[in-house]
Amino acid sequence: LSSSSAASDVYKRQIITDGESERIEFKSSIRYDYNKKTTNRELEKVIAKTIVGFMNAKGGKLILGVTDDGNILGLEKDFQTLKHKNKDGYEREIFRIISTQLGRKACYTSHISFYVLEEKDICVIDIEASNEPAYVNDGTSTTFYIRTGNATYPLTVKETVDYLKTQKT
Repeated sequence: LSSSSAASDVYKRQIITDGESERIEFKSSIRYDYNKKTTNRELEKVIAKTIVGFMNAKGGKLILGVTDDGNILGLEKDFQTLKHKNKDGYEREIFRIISTQLGRKACYTSHISFYVLEEKDICVIDIEASNEPAYVNDGTSTTFYIRTGNATYPLTVKETVDYLKTQKT
């Protein structure tokens, strides 16, 4: 997903049409719960889990404002849950989630961009693969996640140790 032009719009639309994969994940929002029709801060954990899963695998793109089946919702409902109801506030909120649940270091390997598709804002977080294990720390527990296929899974302590051994070779 790159700069604005007719060709790049087609490219961005094609990424969404191709659907979720090992390197692409869609999320409707970071805080607005479309089922409950209200703010749900629990959704922030899902964002953190997805980012850390990409970091522990090959990296990837988390595309916000898009449903699992590729329907573009936009970010407007998410913007309304923020103190600063715009792209700037949204970017700050994403970095707050990353720094509090993954650690400030993870902010340096996540790059945020905004695009307009179908007259709606979407956000793309480009996540680099990490050279060392990354974890989600939600204040009560620390969990290792890995991106496998088009899903993100937690690993047990033994699975994590075994996985990390395979990554050293």
